Amino acid sequence: MSDRLIQQYFVAVHPVARVVHRPSFEQSYEVFWSEIYSGVEPLGSLQAIVFAAIFSATISTPEDAVLNEFGVPKKKLVENFQLGTETALGRANFLRTTKVETLQALVMYMVCRYNRLQITL
Repeated sequence: MSDRLIQQYFVAVHPVARVVHRPSFEQSYEVFWSEIYSGVEPLGSLQAIVFAAIFSATISTPEDAVLNEFGVPKKKLVENFQLGTETALGRANFLRTTKVETLQALVMYMVCRYNRLQITL
């Protein structure tokens, strides 16, 4: 699911709101999963950037595609990844950070929240 949503991010979100350097993000994404598979919790900044990208991708995916591919309503998936992104941003201390990844994640999150609000109004 994660790989599919990251593909969606680069197809639908990245061209419009270029927040990350793709090769650097892809490398970070690999590190994220390598740490998960090794039983190590990734740094908060790394969690934040990955969750923010997945959150963005989920919002950009059509409702029927989410239901067909993932078997859950889009609203539920968006809520789950929004919570995951918010939690990761908190762990990354987004208010006091100097880490670029955390700031990128915050920008992604804010853009998505704004766009989601506009869509629901």
